Amino acid sequence: MMKLYPSLEVAPKREPVVVALGFFDGLHIGHQRVIEEAKNIAREVSAKVCVITFYPHPRTVLMPSEHIYLLGNREEKIELLQNLKVDFGVLLTPTVSFLQMSPDSFLRLLDKNLELVGIVSGENFTFGREASGTVKNIKEYFKNRKIKISTIPLTSSAAINGDIISSTIIRKLLLQGQVKNANKLLGHAYSLRGKVVHGIRRGHDITGYPTVNLQTDSVQLIPKDGVYVTYVDLQNKRYLSVTNIGKNPTFENKECTIETFIMDFQGDLYEQDIRLTFIERLRGEIKFLSVGELIRQIQLDIEQANKYK
Repeated sequence: MMKLYPSLEVAPKREPVVVALGFFDGLHIGHQRVIEEAKNIAREVSAKVCVITFYPHPRTVLMPSEHIYLLGNREEKIELLQNLKVDFGVLLTPTVSFLQMSPDSFLRLLDKNLELVGIVSGENFTFGREASGTVKNIKEYFKNRKIKISTIPLTSSAAINGDIISSTIIRKLLLQGQVKNANKLLGHAYSLRGKVVHGIRRGHDITGYPTVNLQTDSVQLIPKDGVYVTYVDLQNKRYLSVTNIGKNPTFENKECTIETFIMDFQGDLYEQDIRLTFIERLRGEIKFLSVGELIRQIQLDIEQANKYK
């Protein structure tokens, strides 16, 4: 398992490392290429791979009133990094003073605390005060050192309509309900983590299809309202499910909810933590004229979802 350190000062200092730098929100395929390049360089020079990333988002530190939705919370970021099997990571918690450092001061901090033999980032990586540091600064700072500097372009054959790959574009796709396209750029299925909370019990008492209500971390981006094919991970098992996001217009809810019918499952999940993974958007929300119409549509949604078994 990857060892994770809270600061550069306590990271290993006596072994050569190739550093992968970035915020890595969602750890999409562009980010994965950055880390794979770091691993390739590390193999060439017999070094370890260190991922240096940040949480929370720097903008939330500098502008607390601005709410930024992310593709994953802290736990999700750590788990995704673990899956890439790097040697160790540094997860920095940005402060105002840290974010006000000049680009050279940040690079000096890296240089002081790590035995650098390589640095890899995406071509749009920025750092330092007002995000003024770029790859150009990194190359200039280390120009007289035998440190390999590598940058990964944002374009890829997986890009949609020839666009670049970025966390911003993936967020837009999710807000448009384009889950399949978002998952293509992520390189894995988008998921939400949260706790099961009490709902109104309409699914149990009225439709006959009991649902669990998910309460998520406020930082996590919720996909566009609608009905989705999903998976629920709980108790080391994965269940096919159908999820409705929205205000349930048939019953004129005032609050937006995330309600999931879990197939082939019976049990009480209240207060339990689950992961909800999104596969495909089936349709938008519909206001039905009767409960009978709603039940028939739920049956059709389940029929569609069963194709993913």
